[in-house]
Amino acid sequence: KKKKKKKKKKKKKKKRTGVMDEAFYQQVIEATEVVMIVLDCKGDVIMANPSACAFFGYEKDALLGKPVFDILSLTSLADLESRITAQTSLAPLRCLSATTLKGDNVPVATTITSWQSADGADFYSFALRDIQAEIEVEKTTQAEMIRAANAIRGANIGVFEYDVIAGEAIVSDIWRQALDIGL
Repeated sequence: KKKKKKKKKKKKKKKRTGVMDEAFYQQVIEATEVVMIVLDCKGDVIMANPSACAFFGYEKDALLGKPVFDILSLTSLADLESRITAQTSLAPLRCLSATTLKGDNVPVATTITSWQSADGADFYSFALRDIQAEIEVEKTTQAEMIRAANAIRGANIGVFEYDVIAGEAIVSDIWRQALDIGL
């Protein structure tokens, strides 16, 4: 007898339309570790993800409706608009401070976007990142550079550094004096 070959059923792949529904976007916002808040046109918080609640120290219901001026170092909606204009896609604002429920002032890098809904209502979206540790590293690095420069100057030795990438030499004042090169 001949064996009949079974036809394999092809599984239909679900087509992805590229259009995601509102629930999908809400899940993305809720799941992200980025601190995200959305403001209405008056500057009141109308959406805060769990990361925002944890960062600011508020329960969600307490954060919703709160004026942004109570939690970020903004003085007015005009101040907010000028900061949006000043930021670039490559350089988020670093000059804001966030105030937590405990009263701590935390420096943050933030990206702010103004947008309109389909019905023409104005909104502002904020993505915030705590940069306190970065600022401390910058301060430490600057202090170390000053200490090193003072030690070299105090030791009265000439030092130079050659940057192979830039093709430049950085020469200390003492080295310039030893070589009789102008300061």
